Amino acid sequence: MKREKLADAAAALVCFLLPCAVYLFTRSQSLGFADAAEFALVTKIGSVAHGPGFPSYVMLGCIWAWLVS
Repeated sequence: MKREKLADAAAALVCFLLPCAVYLFTRSQSLGFADAAEFALVTKIGSVAHGPGFPSYVMLGCIWAWLVS
């Protein structure tokens, strides 16, 4: 039983550290020009910029735009 918990913990650690390392080595220092326009557009229309990501950013931007307009 203890070995199974250790194996689960090791798998969880690898599943966290591997994407974290990929993110840290491939991140940009700032938002690119094309990304800024894309995010501004999807915030206005309430869509998602990329299939897997940024839904909370877009939703908050859409709510903010709705509240202040």
